[in-house]
This record gives sequence, C-alpha cells and structure tokens, in this order.
Amino acid sequence: MLSDKIKFFKSIKFRLALIYSLVLFLFSGTFVLGINLYINDILQKNPPRNYRVFQQRPFIDLDLIEQERIKQIRQDDLANIKQASLFTLFPLAGFSFILGYIIAYKSLEPLSLLQKKINSLQESSLGSQADIVSEDEIGSLAKSFNEMSVRLKESFEIQSQFVEDASHELRTPLTVIYTNLDTILFDKNVSKQELLNKLKLTLDQIKDLNKLTDNLLALSNTSSNQKESYDLRNIIQKEINKFESLMSEKKITYFWNWPDKAFFKKIDPISFGRVIHNLIENAIKYGKSEIEIKLFKKIDLFSDEDRVVIQVIDNGKGVSENDKHKIFDRFFMADQSRNKKGFGLGLAIVKKIIKDNNGSIKYFRKNNKTVFEIIL
Repeated sequence: MLSDKIKFFKSIKFRLALIYSLVLFLFSGTFVLGINLYINDILQKNPPRNYRVFQQRPFIDLDLIEQERIKQIRQDDLANIKQASLFTLFPLAGFSFILGYIIAYKSLEPLSLLQKKINSLQESSLGSQADIVSEDEIGSLAKSFNEMSVRLKESFEIQSQFVEDASHELRTPLTVIYTNLDTILFDKNVSKQELLNKLKLTLDQIKDLNKLTDNLLALSNTSSNQKESYDLRNIIQKEINKFESLMSEKKITYFWNWPDKAFFKKIDPISFGRVIHNLIENAIKYGKSEIEIKLFKKIDLFSDEDRVVIQVIDNGKGVSENDKHKIFDRFFMADQSRNKKGFGLGLAIVKKIIKDNNGSIKYFRKNNKTVFEIIL
C-alpha cells in the first residue's frame, strides 16, 4: 500500500496535475489579489463626500455622520470580499488539481497502453503492434515502437535462421571427419592407400571448417573504424594478380576499364580487398570466359562528393529471377546440388563489408551478363 502511494506521488500524472493546479492557483490568486488591491485603492482614493440622495426635494449634501457610516460599510464590504476570495481560492486549488489529474490521465492513457504492450512483449509476440493512432508525440512514439517490434522480429528470425544454417553446414564436415577417424582408428583391415585417401579427405574437411569459421567471424566482426584514403585501383589490381594463374588455367580473359588517374577513397583496405576477392572468385566460378572490372565516378546530385562506382562483370548465366533477391542472404546457394562448392557466405560478407564502408551493392543482368555494382 505504501509503495503504491509512493508510486502515485512519483507518477507523471501527479506531477502534471500538480503543475497544472499550481499554475491555475497562482493565476487565480494573482487575479483575485489584483482585484482586491484595485477595489481597495478606489475606496481609499474616493472617500464618500458630497453625496446627494433623492428625496422629495432637490439633492442635498449628506452630513459627516452619514459619510462615516458609508465609509465603514465600505470597509466591511472590502473585508468580506477578501475573506470570500481566500475561501474561494482553496476549493479552486483542489478543483484544479482534480481537473488537472483527469486531463493528465486522459492525455497519458495511450502511454499506459504502450507500457502494457512493451511489458507483454515476448520472443513469440515480436512484431505485434500497439494500436495507438494519433498525430502527437505519443503517436510518434507508438509508431517507433511498432517499427522496432518489426525489426526485432526480423532480427530474431535472421539470427535463428543463421544458427540453423550454420549448424547444418558444420554438421556435414564434422560427420565426415568423425567417420574417417573412426575408420582409421578401429578398422584394422583398411589398406594404406585407403588410409591416405581418408586422411586427405579429413584434411580437406578441416580446411573447409577453417574457412567456414573465418567467414562466420567476418560476418560477426565490425569493420575497422580507422579508415584511410587509398587508391582503389591498387587494391583491385592486387586482388586480380592473385587469380592470374587460375584464370589462365581456365582460359578466362579479363580486362579492366578505368582512367589513368587515381581513385582515392577512405576505406578499410583489408576488408575492401576481401570484397573484390570474393566477387572475382564468384566471377571465375560461375562465369564462362570473360571477366571485366570497371571503375568510374558518378555525380551525386544530393551530395558535394562524387560517388565511386565499381562493377565486376562476367558472362555467366547468373541466377534466376526468383532467386536474385536472395543472392546476398547468408548460406544462399543458387546451385542446391549436393556437390556444391563453398558455403554461400561470400556475397553476404561482401554486402556487410560494403555497408560497413558506407556504401551499397546490387546485382543485375545487363546485355546477358552478370553485373555486381558497388557504390562508395
């Protein structure tokens, strides 16, 4: 009971009602005091004299005794007015507090509903909306809550899907490693060649697990905040050099299209190099015979600084219309065959790094070619 009383006195409703009643009390008190001072001033400056009363003859002056009697009546009336004013102010203060509390209660009632909605929010009820529609600050707060609820639901769904997909991807190599080691340790009839094959397969699975772990860490880590200005051409050229022998082996022709002048941009060079690496690796894996890299500037009408555009283009078939909106999702693989290579994390990592570097990336088809376009 005591805690409820303390809670009541600390509530916004009580404080608003108190402020409202104090303001009204001060205003009314000032007004009444002003009226009393004005009446008192009038009575003091204009004492009764030369009064005339109408009788059956012309006006006559009142005698001094009658003037004094009228003055005393004035003084008594003034005292009665002051007393009535004081007795009126206190009930007015109580009435104003009650009225202020009712107004505050009605005004803050949507906040109470929003509080109940927040308290009842559970993981299973994420995405639920507060049924509050108004154009004031409380309506704006309710709108923000509804948007936050939707974002939380999406975040939890993505997190749950990520854990499920990661567990699935980890299960396959772990199963292979467990099976191979079990055979190596307990099967006495295994031949030396078979033993070497199983050890090689186990080593490959360990390498895959290591790569998967690196990719998962890349998705969870944030980009370095210590960005510096770098020539993008140098970073791109460095990544191209890593694939020269592979492209030569697969008879893939590559060429780039960019001006001779430097393209400086404030970025994290290590993470951005990984972006270019992943995009070129994808182009080699899913392209046919050509890879083109474009680098140019784009005028931004809404900013003083021009944007830099990087395009990685290959002549592969790309992904279907139904799948293109999922191409940057974690663990998404356009080829769902059992013999797929990789974990479907490359483009998800690319998107995250580009976002960390205040840029954007999109995928589209143009002239029967696959285009990944980065805008920084």
